[in-house]
Amino acid sequence: MRVAAAGVLLGMLAGTVVVSAGARAEDASEPIVVIANPVFGNIELTRSLVRDAYLGELRYLGNIAIAPISLHERHPVAQAFLDEVMGMSENQFKSWWIKRIFRHGDVPPMRVMDSAEMIARVLATPGGMGYLSQSELPPGVPLTVVWRFTPQPATP
Repeated sequence: MRVAAAGVLLGMLAGTVVVSAGARAEDASEPIVVIANPVFGNIELTRSLVRDAYLGELRYLGNIAIAPISLHERHPVAQAFLDEVMGMSENQFKSWWIKRIFRHGDVPPMRVMDSAEMIARVLATPGGMGYLSQSELPPGVPLTVVWRFTPQPATP
């Protein structure tokens, strides 16, 4: 288990600096939706429950294991999500997960590069939960929007 945890830790720390071509600076001020695999049915979550899921504190909703998925750390929507929902920086989020990996053997949220990959992973993962700009949520995709928010503009 320690070897697997160390591999996850190295992956978190190594992080690549490539940002998908679909990431736009204005994404950070668009409404953001938290989406879930249809297995969850018609649910709505609070900011606190979403935060707990991404911190590994909330592992199940009913009898469904939650599998949170995050956008790449350099994606503007990921930065807005960390600021507004998690209330922490990327470094604080990584530090939190480094501690959880070694104390509890937990696995941090999977990382994806862009919204298209986010949608595909959430749909393919029973219990999958992710976030993206509302404008990038295609119509007709069978995802459940469990929470939405509009990031506050950055102050200089």
